[in-house]
Amino acid sequence: MFNQFTGVGNLTRDPEAGSIPGTGTTVTKFGVAFNTKYKQKNETKTETLYLNAVVFGKPAENCKTYLKKGSLVLVQGRIRQREWDKDGEKHKITELIADNVKFLPGGPKEAEAAFVAEGEAVPAEGDEDIPEVPGE
Repeated sequence: MFNQFTGVGNLTRDPEAGSIPGTGTTVTKFGVAFNTKYKQKNETKTETLYLNAVVFGKPAENCKTYLKKGSLVLVQGRIRQREWDKDGEKHKITELIADNVKFLPGGPKEAEAAFVAEGEAVPAEGDEDIPEVPGE
């Protein structure tokens, strides 16, 4: 099976960092809006895909330090859907597990150096241990 996503978009909120219990691995989450423009008859339309991105390790620390709402990024990774129960209620989220995050010019000043955060090994087993983002 092949599950690979690459997109350029803007952060919809400031990154939130935490750590995975037991390992101490840093995990950072942030929302990204990916816009696609297309023509329909004589009108230009924009379609927006909103995804929550999850980054691990040193790249997660860099994302927390240098990115903020509005930052322009190129994100590469895989799409994952996870489910959990909270207070007897089932929840489901689709998120982007980022292997690479490239900070692009055009976002906040701190990111204009076009910094690349290369991903560490992403936990495949035990993904359920990833801390929840507040509001999930």
